[in-house]
Amino acid sequence: PFGLRRQALGVLRILSEKRLSLDIKALFEQARATFAQQGKTLDAGVADGVFAFSLERLRNLLREGGAAPDEVEAIVAQNPTRIDLVNLRLEAVRAFKKLPEAEALAAANKRIRNILKGVDAELAPPQSALFAEDAERALSTAMNALAPKVEALVGRQDYTGALSALASIRADVDHFFDKVMVMADDPKQRANRLSLLHHLGRLMNRVADISKLAQ
Repeated sequence: PFGLRRQALGVLRILSEKRLSLDIKALFEQARATFAQQGKTLDAGVADGVFAFSLERLRNLLREGGAAPDEVEAIVAQNPTRIDLVNLRLEAVRAFKKLPEAEALAAANKRIRNILKGVDAELAPPQSALFAEDAERALSTAMNALAPKVEALVGRQDYTGALSALASIRADVDHFFDKVMVMADDPKQRANRLSLLHHLGRLMNRVADISKLAQ
């Protein structure tokens, strides 16, 4: 077991320190396929198992590097496969935590996760025609304006910029939760509001799971 841990840590360090743009989970799948070509069939879930094992080593590696537990969980909870980008995401999380809006947005994100537990992940996009409150219209408008900016920043691997951009939506998120009853009696209205929160959660977590930063 200790040898396996050392080997996993070695792989993680190489990918991180050499900034190799390789997908570690895809590498495990490729290795499994290579065994199959040699007549050694491995269980279908072995790559997932090795990936999960590696993520546990990544947790330890980040903690040893001085990362706080909530920062580590914000990164690892998303099952990152590009290890070369982990430190960039970690730097972004640290910068985000210093923003005055961070605590409120992290708490809102945690609330969204709790509301959406057990809800179908394949919710249809929210429909503006079903909005009944000004607060949900305002949040939808803010999200639609913010999403392209966040996606562009993520595409350029500017994760700090992407998380910082989220600060602009704090007032609209707070207003929504103050004024809107998500679990409305009308099923269409309720589903539409859940969809709005689903898409908000995805936008907020493009870089890291910021719900892990909530106190």
